[in-house]
Amino acid sequence: MPGAEVAARAAAIRAVPMGCAAQRSVPVGSYNPGVEPLTPSDLRVFYDALPAEMVARFGPIDPDRHAMHRALIDPDAPEAPASPAVLNRLAAVQVPEGARVLDAGCGWGGLLLRLARLRAATGVGITLSVLQAETANAHAAAHALPVRFLAGDYLTAELGEARFDAVTCIETLIHCADKPAALARVAARLRPGGRLLLVDDMADPALQPGNPDGERFRSGWLCPSVPTAAQWRDAMVGAGLRLVHEQDLTPLYRPRPGELRTRLTLEADAALARLPPGPARAVVQGERGGLALEALYAAGLMHYRMMLATLQS
Repeated sequence: MPGAEVAARAAAIRAVPMGCAAQRSVPVGSYNPGVEPLTPSDLRVFYDALPAEMVARFGPIDPDRHAMHRALIDPDAPEAPASPAVLNRLAAVQVPEGARVLDAGCGWGGLLLRLARLRAATGVGITLSVLQAETANAHAAAHALPVRFLAGDYLTAELGEARFDAVTCIETLIHCADKPAALARVAARLRPGGRLLLVDDMADPALQPGNPDGERFRSGWLCPSVPTAAQWRDAMVGAGLRLVHEQDLTPLYRPRPGELRTRLTLEADAALARLPPGPARAVVQGERGGLALEALYAAGLMHYRMMLATLQS
């Protein structure tokens, strides 16, 4: 999609008033898996606003550099600035050469585009955002890469009888209400022996219900629950998966200094008090949730983990 067309679509999204779905808070509740009344439409509204704001702020999108997941320090170049491209690189090496890949919740498509470019992958990426899907398809076409991107819900997308060598879930399953069921659903897309890569925020067992930063994170990022790593391992067993590799990526993430987080949080709170429902409010709500997440990292109450599992025959 040409840059001017991307900018025009982003401006149109930012100008449309939203309903209340993406603005309502997630109820206070357990950090254990549970069902709360979030729907794909809630997330779709949220993920229409954030990509449009990114285009407005950054201009033309580089899917690798402008990914919507965590910016990490490169362990091979610790003095370099943190970048989302680091996670794409760490995740890509877990996917076999020449694999057919489903990227569930692909964002701008950076991981799947990298896999196609560097590891001869084919496959499909699915995102709730039409803007993201169109932008990723334009990048794939411009570089003649054998991958495609769809706008929709990866849990219900019609992909026929296709089975994949790998399914990647980067910061996506945390938005699902019934996480074991969602995990089982994406695992069912694998061929026997196929790999599932999960990267997400996972609660420390010491994180208690009602923790203010925990609730602000869940509300700001529309997370019905935040399982622990042990709960994800149990869910993998229930989905017929065998965990083969696990890595704590938290040391590669650098929260901003506490004083800066406090100032930015106060500014976000002031903005939320005056903004009506709409894209701008959704973006600030997300930023407020991100600041709370940084505080949880700094307190050792949240961990950013990678888990690789295979589907048992």
